[in-house]
Amino acid sequence: MQLTSHVEALDARDQQQGWDSWDIDGGIVRHDRRGMHQLFDSGDYAVAFTTVSGCMEDLGMFIKDHLSAMDSGHCETLLRLSASAILELVDGITAVVAKRTEDNEAYINAAPNVLPHQLVRILPRDFCIYLQRHKERLDYTFSNEEIENIGRQHKALCDSYRRQPNVKSSIDSFDDSAAYRDSWIGLHNTYPLLEKFVDGLATIFPGTSTVENDFSVVKYEKNKNRMSLTDASLEGILHAKQYRHMHSLKV
Repeated sequence: MQLTSHVEALDARDQQQGWDSWDIDGGIVRHDRRGMHQLFDSGDYAVAFTTVSGCMEDLGMFIKDHLSAMDSGHCETLLRLSASAILELVDGITAVVAKRTEDNEAYINAAPNVLPHQLVRILPRDFCIYLQRHKERLDYTFSNEEIENIGRQHKALCDSYRRQPNVKSSIDSFDDSAAYRDSWIGLHNTYPLLEKFVDGLATIFPGTSTVENDFSVVKYEKNKNRMSLTDASLEGILHAKQYRHMHSLKV
Protein backbone atom coordinates (compact mmCIF):
# COMPACT_ATOMS: atom_id res chain seq x y z
CA MET A 1 0.00 0.00 0.00
CA GLN A 2 1.40 3.41 -0.96
CA LEU A 3 1.30 5.70 2.08
CA THR A 4 3.68 8.49 1.07
CA SER A 5 1.13 10.71 -0.64
CA HIS A 6 -1.36 9.98 2.14
CA VAL A 7 1.15 11.07 4.79
CA GLU A 8 1.93 14.28 2.91
CA ALA A 9 -1.77 15.04 2.57
CA LEU A 10 -2.27 14.57 6.31
CA ASP A 11 0.74 16.60 7.44
CA ALA A 12 -0.81 20.06 7.08
CA ARG A 13 -4.18 19.02 8.51
CA ASP A 14 -2.55 17.14 11.40
CA GLN A 15 -0.40 20.10 12.35
CA GLN A 16 -3.41 22.40 12.25
CA GLN A 17 -5.61 20.10 14.33
CA GLY A 18 -2.93 19.20 16.86
CA TRP A 19 -2.07 15.68 15.71
CA ASP A 20 1.35 14.06 15.53
CA SER A 21 1.72 11.39 12.81
CA TRP A 22 4.37 8.76 12.21
CA ASP A 23 4.76 5.56 10.18
CA ILE A 24 4.69 2.27 12.07
CA ASP A 25 4.39 -1.24 10.59
CA GLY A 26 2.76 -0.31 7.30
CA GLY A 27 0.34 2.20 8.78
CA ILE A 28 0.20 5.64 10.35
CA VAL A 29 -0.26 6.18 14.08
CA ARG A 30 -1.84 9.57 14.70
CA HIS A 31 -1.63 10.90 18.28
CA ASP A 32 -3.70 13.78 19.67
CA ARG A 33 -1.37 16.15 21.53
CA ARG A 34 -4.34 17.41 23.57
CA GLY A 35 -5.25 14.00 24.96
CA MET A 36 -4.59 10.28 24.73
CA HIS A 37 -6.65 9.52 21.60
CA GLN A 38 -4.76 7.58 18.93
CA LEU A 39 -5.73 6.35 15.49
CA PHE A 40 -4.15 3.64 13.38
CA ASP A 41 -4.53 4.74 9.77
CA SER A 42 -3.88 2.31 6.87
CA GLY A 43 -4.40 4.95 4.18
CA ASP A 44 -7.96 3.98 3.24
CA TYR A 45 -9.39 3.27 6.69
CA ALA A 46 -8.59 4.26 10.26
CA VAL A 47 -9.54 2.82 13.62
CA ALA A 48 -9.23 4.40 17.05
CA PHE A 49 -7.18 2.57 19.67
CA THR A 50 -9.98 3.23 22.17
CA THR A 51 -12.40 1.37 19.88
CA VAL A 52 -10.05 -1.62 19.60
CA SER A 53 -9.53 -1.61 23.36
CA GLY A 54 -13.29 -1.46 23.94
CA CYS A 55 -13.91 -4.41 21.62
CA MET A 56 -11.30 -6.45 23.48
CA GLU A 57 -12.81 -5.60 26.87
CA ASP A 58 -16.21 -6.68 25.55
CA LEU A 59 -14.80 -10.22 25.24
CA GLY A 60 -15.07 -10.65 29.02
CA MET A 61 -13.37 -10.28 32.38
CA PHE A 62 -10.42 -12.51 31.47
CA ILE A 63 -9.34 -10.22 28.61
CA LYS A 64 -10.16 -7.05 30.55
CA ASP A 65 -8.03 -8.14 33.53
CA HIS A 66 -5.06 -9.02 31.32
CA LEU A 67 -5.27 -5.68 29.51
CA SER A 68 -5.32 -3.86 32.84
CA ALA A 69 -2.28 -5.82 34.03
CA MET A 70 -0.17 -4.92 30.98
CA ASP A 71 2.20 -1.97 31.04
CA SER A 72 1.47 0.93 28.68
CA GLY A 73 4.17 -0.03 26.16
CA HIS A 74 3.00 -3.62 25.71
CA CYS A 75 -0.64 -2.54 25.69
CA GLU A 76 -0.01 0.00 22.93
CA THR A 77 1.86 -2.61 20.89
CA LEU A 78 -1.04 -5.05 21.26
CA LEU A 79 -3.58 -2.40 20.25
CA ARG A 80 -1.48 -1.35 17.25
CA LEU A 81 -1.10 -4.94 16.01
CA SER A 82 -4.81 -5.60 16.53
CA ALA A 83 -5.73 -2.39 14.71
CA SER A 84 -3.43 -3.33 11.83
CA ALA A 85 -5.06 -6.79 11.59
CA ILE A 86 -8.54 -5.26 11.62
CA LEU A 87 -7.72 -2.79 8.84
CA GLU A 88 -6.03 -5.51 6.78
CA LEU A 89 -9.20 -7.60 7.12
CA VAL A 90 -11.40 -4.67 6.08
CA ASP A 91 -9.16 -3.90 3.10
CA GLY A 92 -9.36 -7.55 2.02
CA ILE A 93 -13.14 -7.73 2.35
CA THR A 94 -13.73 -4.51 0.43
CA ALA A 95 -11.46 -5.79 -2.36
CA VAL A 96 -13.67 -8.85 -2.94
CA VAL A 97 -15.60 -8.43 -6.19
CA ALA A 98 -17.90 -11.04 -7.72
CA LYS A 99 -17.00 -11.57 -11.35
CA ARG A 100 -19.85 -10.90 -13.74
CA THR A 101 -20.35 -11.19 -17.48
CA GLU A 102 -21.18 -8.26 -19.74
CA ASP A 103 -24.84 -9.19 -19.32
CA ASN A 104 -24.42 -9.05 -15.52
CA GLU A 105 -24.79 -12.81 -15.28
CA ALA A 106 -22.73 -15.02 -12.97
CA TYR A 107 -19.23 -15.64 -14.31
CA ILE A 108 -18.63 -19.39 -14.57
CA ASN A 109 -15.80 -19.57 -17.10
CA ALA A 110 -13.22 -20.00 -14.35
CA ALA A 111 -14.04 -23.70 -13.98
CA PRO A 112 -10.99 -26.00 -14.32
CA ASN A 113 -10.43 -28.19 -17.37
CA VAL A 114 -11.89 -31.60 -16.48
CA LEU A 115 -13.45 -32.90 -19.71
CA PRO A 116 -11.42 -35.11 -22.07
CA HIS A 117 -11.67 -32.71 -25.03
CA GLN A 118 -10.26 -29.98 -22.77
CA LEU A 119 -7.47 -32.14 -21.35
CA VAL A 120 -6.12 -33.23 -24.74
CA ARG A 121 -5.51 -29.58 -25.60
CA ILE A 122 -3.15 -29.18 -22.63
CA LEU A 123 0.49 -29.97 -23.36
CA PRO A 124 1.95 -32.65 -21.04
CA ARG A 125 4.58 -30.19 -19.77
CA ASP A 126 1.85 -27.67 -18.88
CA PHE A 127 -0.17 -30.40 -17.20
CA CYS A 128 2.87 -31.28 -15.06
CA ILE A 129 3.02 -27.64 -13.91
CA TYR A 130 -0.68 -27.89 -13.09
CA LEU A 131 -0.05 -31.05 -11.03
CA GLN A 132 2.84 -29.39 -9.22
CA ARG A 133 0.57 -26.49 -8.28
CA HIS A 134 -1.85 -28.90 -6.59
CA LYS A 135 0.78 -31.30 -5.19
CA GLU A 136 0.47 -30.19 -1.56
CA ARG A 137 -3.21 -31.14 -1.58
CA LEU A 138 -2.70 -34.21 -3.75
CA ASP A 139 -0.27 -35.62 -1.16
CA TYR A 140 -3.24 -36.20 1.15
CA THR A 141 -4.87 -38.57 -1.36
CA PHE A 142 -2.17 -39.86 -3.73
CA SER A 143 1.31 -41.28 -3.27
CA ASN A 144 4.22 -39.71 -5.17
CA GLU A 145 4.14 -42.61 -7.63
CA GLU A 146 0.42 -42.13 -8.25
CA ILE A 147 0.94 -38.40 -8.84
CA GLU A 148 3.59 -39.26 -11.42
CA ASN A 149 1.18 -41.73 -13.03
CA ILE A 150 -1.51 -39.05 -13.30
CA GLY A 151 0.87 -37.14 -15.57
CA ARG A 152 1.71 -40.29 -17.52
CA GLN A 153 -1.98 -41.12 -18.02
CA HIS A 154 -2.63 -37.60 -19.28
CA LYS A 155 0.17 -38.02 -21.82
CA ALA A 156 -1.27 -41.42 -22.81
CA LEU A 157 -4.68 -39.79 -23.33
CA CYS A 158 -3.11 -37.14 -25.58
CA ASP A 159 -1.21 -39.80 -27.54
CA SER A 160 -4.39 -41.86 -28.05
CA TYR A 161 -6.23 -38.75 -29.21
CA ARG A 162 -3.57 -38.05 -31.85
CA ARG A 163 -3.02 -41.63 -33.04
CA GLN A 164 -6.40 -43.35 -32.76
CA PRO A 165 -9.14 -41.90 -35.00
CA ASN A 166 -11.94 -43.61 -33.07
CA VAL A 167 -10.74 -42.08 -29.78
CA LYS A 168 -10.39 -38.66 -31.41
CA SER A 169 -13.87 -38.92 -32.90
CA SER A 170 -15.37 -39.94 -29.56
CA ILE A 171 -13.68 -37.14 -27.65
CA ASP A 172 -14.48 -34.49 -30.28
CA SER A 173 -18.19 -35.41 -30.16
CA PHE A 174 -18.45 -33.53 -26.85
CA ASP A 175 -18.12 -29.81 -26.18
CA ASP A 176 -18.05 -27.62 -23.07
CA SER A 177 -21.80 -28.04 -22.55
CA ALA A 178 -21.50 -31.83 -22.21
CA ALA A 179 -22.30 -33.52 -18.92
CA TYR A 180 -19.23 -34.64 -17.03
CA ARG A 181 -20.15 -38.33 -16.81
CA ASP A 182 -21.27 -38.48 -20.45
CA SER A 183 -17.95 -37.14 -21.70
CA TRP A 184 -15.97 -39.71 -19.69
CA ILE A 185 -18.20 -42.73 -20.32
CA GLY A 186 -16.13 -44.03 -23.27
CA LEU A 187 -12.88 -43.66 -21.31
CA HIS A 188 -14.11 -44.85 -17.94
CA ASN A 189 -11.43 -46.89 -16.09
CA THR A 190 -9.00 -46.45 -19.00
CA TYR A 191 -7.15 -43.71 -17.14
CA PRO A 192 -8.29 -44.30 -13.53
CA LEU A 193 -5.85 -41.98 -11.73
CA LEU A 194 -6.35 -39.15 -14.20
CA GLU A 195 -10.11 -39.57 -13.92
CA LYS A 196 -9.91 -39.57 -10.10
CA PHE A 197 -7.83 -36.39 -10.21
CA VAL A 198 -10.26 -34.50 -12.45
CA ASP A 199 -13.19 -35.90 -10.41
CA GLY A 200 -11.77 -33.91 -7.51
CA LEU A 201 -11.29 -30.79 -9.63
CA ALA A 202 -14.88 -31.04 -10.87
CA THR A 203 -16.17 -30.85 -7.29
CA ILE A 204 -14.30 -27.61 -6.57
CA PHE A 205 -16.61 -24.63 -6.88
CA PRO A 206 -14.76 -22.13 -9.12
CA GLY A 207 -16.14 -19.07 -7.38
CA THR A 208 -18.96 -17.63 -5.31
CA SER A 209 -20.54 -15.43 -7.96
CA THR A 210 -23.16 -18.02 -8.99
CA VAL A 211 -24.28 -18.44 -5.38
CA GLU A 212 -24.27 -14.68 -4.83
CA ASN A 213 -26.36 -14.31 -7.96
CA ASP A 214 -28.92 -16.82 -6.64
CA PHE A 215 -29.16 -15.05 -3.30
CA SER A 216 -29.62 -11.72 -5.07
CA VAL A 217 -32.50 -13.16 -7.10
CA VAL A 218 -34.11 -14.65 -3.97
CA LYS A 219 -33.75 -11.35 -2.11
CA TYR A 220 -35.26 -9.46 -5.05
CA GLU A 221 -38.22 -11.82 -5.40
CA LYS A 222 -38.94 -12.27 -1.70
CA ASN A 223 -38.87 -8.64 -0.66
CA LYS A 224 -40.55 -7.08 2.37
CA ASN A 225 -43.87 -6.91 0.50
CA ARG A 226 -43.82 -10.61 -0.44
CA MET A 227 -42.69 -12.28 2.77
CA SER A 228 -45.71 -14.58 2.72
CA LEU A 229 -44.40 -16.41 -0.37
CA THR A 230 -44.10 -20.12 0.35
CA ASP A 231 -40.96 -22.06 -0.56
CA ALA A 232 -42.87 -23.84 -3.34
CA SER A 233 -43.99 -20.53 -4.87
CA LEU A 234 -40.48 -19.10 -4.67
CA GLU A 235 -39.08 -22.24 -6.26
CA GLY A 236 -41.56 -21.89 -9.13
CA ILE A 237 -40.49 -18.28 -9.70
CA LEU A 238 -36.82 -19.26 -9.81
CA HIS A 239 -37.55 -22.09 -12.25
CA ALA A 240 -39.47 -19.69 -14.50
CA LYS A 241 -36.47 -17.35 -14.54
CA GLN A 242 -34.30 -20.21 -15.79
CA TYR A 243 -36.61 -21.09 -18.68
CA ARG A 244 -34.42 -19.65 -21.44
CA HIS A 245 -31.30 -21.31 -20.09
CA MET A 246 -33.03 -24.67 -19.64
CA HIS A 247 -34.58 -24.42 -23.10
CA SER A 248 -31.14 -23.90 -24.66
CA LEU A 249 -29.64 -27.05 -23.09
CA LYS A 250 -29.11 -30.08 -25.29
CA VAL A 251 -31.05 -33.07 -23.97
